[in-house]
Amino acid sequence: MQNEVYRELFGEVSPFVQYRGLTRGRNRRVQIVGSDGATEPSIEMGYDMIVDNSQSGQSLIDNHLREIGQIMVSSAGLYAGPSCVGWKERKAQEIFEQLYGAVVGKKYFDVKFNVPVTNVAVLKEYLTLEGLCADEPTIVVGEQYAQVNIAIPKRDYPDKVAILRKVYAASYILCSEPRQLIK
Repeated sequence: MQNEVYRELFGEVSPFVQYRGLTRGRNRRVQIVGSDGATEPSIEMGYDMIVDNSQSGQSLIDNHLREIGQIMVSSAGLYAGPSCVGWKERKAQEIFEQLYGAVVGKKYFDVKFNVPVTNVAVLKEYLTLEGLCADEPTIVVGEQYAQVNIAIPKRDYPDKVAILRKVYAASYILCSEPRQLIK
């Protein structure tokens, strides 16, 4: 009702709003319908557009919808009541770390690869400077080759792998998606 364009077109007539069986407003030319759960099928039912709080947007893409614009960025938090003290608070902190680790883990690839032993020292320095390891890279040295295990942010993966192959002669690169990354 505070939108200038809406008021210019429809005056003071409220849009028709329907949510969980309750309705209000009289302007049936502009209808706002609440949805609990899957919103995408609304398009097939004849709606022109939807507003969806989406986790990844994949179901929107799967339903051949396109984003016109982003309205907001949402977040999720773990909240405790006044009785959450002592061991309960410690347990809540553990739960938070597990949940947060799952969210962070989705942003990384777990990468294992081999490099010639002769390249280990310079590779270790590179990985540490680039922040591709925690305290230090996990390296298991064999006779001729060393196996290295690091976490690479997904957005950096193609570039970092190209560097690892070209500069450090990385081979047998194994990439997987971690379920969690708890720092």
